[in-house]
Amino acid sequence: MHHEAELLERVAQRDREALEVLYDRHAPVALAVAVQTLGDPIVSETIVGEAFWLVWQRAAYLHMQSNSFQVLICRIVHYLATQHLNMEQSNGRGARRQG
Repeated sequence: MHHEAELLERVAQRDREALEVLYDRHAPVALAVAVQTLGDPIVSETIVGEAFWLVWQRAAYLHMQSNSFQVLICRIVHYLATQHLNMEQSNGRGARRQG
């Protein structure tokens, strides 16, 4: 079993297999966070994809606390989902969904 900090280092070196391992391990929990935040499974899948794309792009700059990639990816997903909700609300869509 690979240590997650090592996998993140490998992602920073553009190792796709390392990203796939992290995705396979953590995408289900990340998706649950997104669905809980957004209430929309389809948009949530997009948010999770964007989060892992961000990891791919910024892995060299990301730091894990407590050696837990799951905490890191869930924070990223929650941030992106919240940003999505804020954008929806500023565009007037949030009021329609709630009403």
